[in-house]
Amino acid sequence: MCLVALATAAWVLWGNWPIPLAEPLPWRPDAIVVLGGGEDTRWTEALRLHYEFPDIPIVVTGDNHVIFDWLLQMQVPPALLVHEPLATSTIENASRTAPILDRFRAKNVVLVTEWFHVPRARAVFAKIQPTRQFVVSFQPRPATSSPHAIFTQRRERTAALIYLILHQVNAFAK
Repeated sequence: MCLVALATAAWVLWGNWPIPLAEPLPWRPDAIVVLGGGEDTRWTEALRLHYEFPDIPIVVTGDNHVIFDWLLQMQVPPALLVHEPLATSTIENASRTAPILDRFRAKNVVLVTEWFHVPRARAVFAKIQPTRQFVVSFQPRPATSSPHAIFTQRRERTAALIYLILHQVNAFAK
């Protein structure tokens, strides 16, 4: 047991994490969901998608108005923006956006997050909202990682293990 704990700790601290490949959208989205937190790459990716699909609603979840307000400043029409401020985790992002996406009759949804969060975000949303199709949009992994980025990647590896144990969400499966 001690060896398993040691190996797990080593993996969390120094292990590899899959680098996802960007997926082309197989369909025109019915909605875009931006997961709060993270770096400003989420903001710019959401804005890029808005320019590509200017009439699609954007749901910002788990955000303290930072991303939402920035999108307003970038001239995204307020009628297209929905703010869900209460989510504090990826599980809550998925559960709290479900009724909003129901209102839009959204079947095909683009999730916007960070590259390292892709496997868990995809797995969580697929489990919580199994009747929808999800594609995750993100900016590619930067060539170098800042100390903050290294910390967040370690945090993500830890979260993937916790979600597997507590929520039976497998971010490790393809």
